[in-house]
Amino acid sequence: MLHMLSIGGRAPMVETEEREAALDGYLRQHPQLGKPNPGVAEKWNDPTYAEAVICARENRLSADQVREIRYLAALGNSVDLIKKRTEALDNGQVSRVIVGRTYSRIQ
Repeated sequence: MLHMLSIGGRAPMVETEEREAALDGYLRQHPQLGKPNPGVAEKWNDPTYAEAVICARENRLSADQVREIRYLAALGNSVDLIKKRTEALDNGQVSRVIVGRTYSRIQ
């Protein structure tokens, strides 16, 4: 379809290399990397929204499971016992929560 639209003869055909050079130049002049989207940043700062996103997938722990893992670990329970009580996927998942490597946004 794009080829059909360009047949009109309005503008000369642009070579692939020229198009890539133009895109590279534009991206250098208008860098977006590292700039947060204001709408997303505002939502992500809301702890309730962050919790909903972090725990939304099927194979993820719920916020209540994360809190229970931390509570049971604070009481000195073993990783195996915590895994069984919280129905976590595996010991690694529990260990990562305990050391704060994952689910750190969940209060």
